[in-house]
Amino acid sequence: MKIRSLHIANFGKFSNQTFHFSDDGFQLVYGLNESGKSTLKAFIESVLFGFSKSKTYQPKQGSFYGGSLTCLDEELGVIHIERTSDQGGQAQVLLPNGEVKDEAFLRTMLKGTDRRLFQSIYSFDVFGLQNVQALNQDQMGEFLLFSSLFGSDAASKMDSRLLKQQEQLFKPNGRKPELNQQLERLKELAGQLKQAKLAEGRYSEKKREQAELVEKIEQLQQEMNQAEIDIQQLTEHIRLYPMIESKVELKKELARYPKRVKQFRQETEHELDKLESHLHPKKAQLTALKQKLDHLQTSLTQVQPQYDKDTLLEMKRVMAESPDAEFVKKRIAEGKVERGSLKQKIEEAAAKLKFQRPMQLDQVDDSLDFEWELKEAVSQYVRLMDRKAQLDDRFDHARHELEEAETALKGLKEQPVSDEVRGTRAKEKQTPFRTWLFPLMLMTDAVILIILFFLAESWVTLLFAGFSVFTFIAIYPLLKQTQLKQATNSSTSESFYVQAASAETLVRQKELLYERIIRQYEDWEQELEPVQQQVEEMKRQLGLSTELPFLVEAFHILKQLKANTAAYEALDREIEALTYQQSAYEQKVAALSRLLQRKEGSIQESISAFHEILKDEAKREKERQALHISIQHVEQQLTTLEGEIQYYEKQMDELFRQVEAESKEDYHVLSHQSKEYRDRLHHLQQLNQELHRSGCMDEEEVIARKGLSHLEEECAQAKKRLHDIEQNVTNMKQRLAERSVEIRQIEASGTVSDLTHQLAIEQEHAKHLVKKWAAIQLVRSVIREKLNEHKETRLPALLQTASRFIQPLTNERYESILFSGEDDRLIVKRKDGRIFRPEQLSQATCEQVYLAIRFALALSHQQNCQLPFMMDDSFVHFDHVRLGRVQELMKELTRFETQLFYFTCHHHMKETVEEGQITSLAAD
Repeated sequence: MKIRSLHIANFGKFSNQTFHFSDDGFQLVYGLNESGKSTLKAFIESVLFGFSKSKTYQPKQGSFYGGSLTCLDEELGVIHIERTSDQGGQAQVLLPNGEVKDEAFLRTMLKGTDRRLFQSIYSFDVFGLQNVQALNQDQMGEFLLFSSLFGSDAASKMDSRLLKQQEQLFKPNGRKPELNQQLERLKELAGQLKQAKLAEGRYSEKKREQAELVEKIEQLQQEMNQAEIDIQQLTEHIRLYPMIESKVELKKELARYPKRVKQFRQETEHELDKLESHLHPKKAQLTALKQKLDHLQTSLTQVQPQYDKDTLLEMKRVMAESPDAEFVKKRIAEGKVERGSLKQKIEEAAAKLKFQRPMQLDQVDDSLDFEWELKEAVSQYVRLMDRKAQLDDRFDHARHELEEAETALKGLKEQPVSDEVRGTRAKEKQTPFRTWLFPLMLMTDAVILIILFFLAESWVTLLFAGFSVFTFIAIYPLLKQTQLKQATNSSTSESFYVQAASAETLVRQKELLYERIIRQYEDWEQELEPVQQQVEEMKRQLGLSTELPFLVEAFHILKQLKANTAAYEALDREIEALTYQQSAYEQKVAALSRLLQRKEGSIQESISAFHEILKDEAKREKERQALHISIQHVEQQLTTLEGEIQYYEKQMDELFRQVEAESKEDYHVLSHQSKEYRDRLHHLQQLNQELHRSGCMDEEEVIARKGLSHLEEECAQAKKRLHDIEQNVTNMKQRLAERSVEIRQIEASGTVSDLTHQLAIEQEHAKHLVKKWAAIQLVRSVIREKLNEHKETRLPALLQTASRFIQPLTNERYESILFSGEDDRLIVKRKDGRIFRPEQLSQATCEQVYLAIRFALALSHQQNCQLPFMMDDSFVHFDHVRLGRVQELMKELTRFETQLFYFTCHHHMKETVEEGQITSLAAD
């Protein structure tokens, strides 16, 4: 059980305060003096085991106090334990399912652990080590032994206290003890009584007679007891007589058995059956394995290879070449199709080119330089031819215009001059203003558009531009009509003079243009001649009859023709090689088919047949390998079984030799006789045991000699003698009773009576003291018995656990803690093997032994009830080395699902643990 958190409603200095603890097993509670560490520890004990009657931690204000614990139990889960004073100090346990349990359930859950047991085992403080330091050497061993039983020296102190009380009551040679003084008083009173009784003579005589009667009764009683013993002995002899007779007969019968029967051991009786139980199954298994081996060998002969290794290898090679052959076949078909396509392209190209003479295509220059020169020459030739066409058009047009000009001039010269022409020349001087009006409007409109473009918005500019265009379109026909009218009027006025002059000028211009075109013809012919020669030469080299402008296109066709021709020839060679390869493969397949005595078929059928044959051979090979492995395994099993059978047969022969048996039947006879011998020997042993228990082993011969009838006669005589003695004892007891009455009457009459009464009182007081002494002795014996039980049952396992702890505590110097049965003390074994008693160890080592025992004791109780450890600055006097070892040991303890609370006021302890493992308390 681990405490996850606690809530203090009111307890000591704490009020309405909650503390949470980490899931780690180790929890350090740090606080200065008066910060509440002891209060927190007492609160945990009070919630678990109830409030103490002292009410030390009752709050100053108010009577209500208590709180709750939140715990994690392995079986129940998370539970809440609440205990407050207003509920009568009774605990309530809240389970995860909401059920509420009472105080009895809590005690059951704690396995009956109370506050004293918890403080003795789970609670540990610095005073425990101070007790170790205060012991002398003689007390050290006993203290450690009691600590292993009860967790502290409480039992040792109790035993010392009881011993002191016993010595206060009685000492063998003491004077002051109360019982010793009481015995002295009894002795004095007995002497006084004796003197008083001697003073009375009659009393003495009666007393003497009483003593004689008592003595005689005792003698008769002894005789009667002896008679009873004799009767009992004779009765026992009569009962044992048949057994003695049987014993004599058994001895005679046992003596008749031969020596080998007597030496036949009981464990040997079933040895042959054991060997046969092993041998028979193995022989049957051997027969089955032989049959299995024959079957496997027969199966192996049936799966032998049908073809030799070379044929199979050749078949595998053919199968491996099959994909290549398929590829070759496919490639031949594709090559033929491709070759036909190339042939068709070659024929079409040859038909297009129309060679003038047979050409060697490999001699055709299809280099890039030649192609570039050809393109340049042809393009220049085409350009010159285009130029000639332009010159032809211009020449025709110039000639036509010249003829028209000459015709017009000739007509004007033949036409007479009219009077209207002369009258209109005076009006031409009035029309210059209309000529420049339209250009002025255009300029004005452009200026306005530029101004609007820079100053106005774009839509205004576009609107003005559209308006201007519309205005010019509307005005332009009017202006044109005006100009036409003016031109008509001018023509009429100047037609005779102007037309004649212009016609002559035009004729001269046309003549000059005509002459210039003729000179351009001459320049063209000079430029065309070298280009045409170059193109013709290239055409001749290529052997083409194509027109010169199409020479480049023909060159490309020729170049492609050369490439197709080369590809055709390469493809033809490839098809020839592949056809040869295919033919060789088909011949190889045909030869292999003939070797396998198969009917000739297609290549694919042969390949399929080869595949099936190889598949069948592979299957046979696997079967052969499996059969070989099975045969080897069976042979190994046969060898093993034969060896085992030989071993068991040798064991049987050795068994026969040991028991001196000649055969199996003789062994069974010997076994049967041995069993009879053992049964009778066992019967004899039982008889001897019975006779030994009766105590008549030494009287067997006497009893056998007397016989049964003589024993019965002696028994009857002894019974008669006993009856007579009983009659005498009865009479004497009657007389003794009479004398006792007379003596009591005498004692009641005087001093003897007083002394006798006083003596009786003192005897009763002495008996009371003796009972008190015996009670103390009984308690001490119970403690010793508990300690002896602890030594025999729990102490070995506890010391083994403590030895695991003492090794790290002492830095491996001591390896184990042992118990010495000789002097009933604990001893410690060092690493070198030396043994030390507690008084021989140093004070520090004794403290470490004490720690190891306390931790081991707590772990042993953890098996019944897992409760948290409470350590209150237990190691404040340790140096840093020993403290480090103890901390490692505490970490080891927490690995056993154990929770450990360490209360300390020393700051350096905080530095040795993680932050989540620290609970800090603030001082007021």
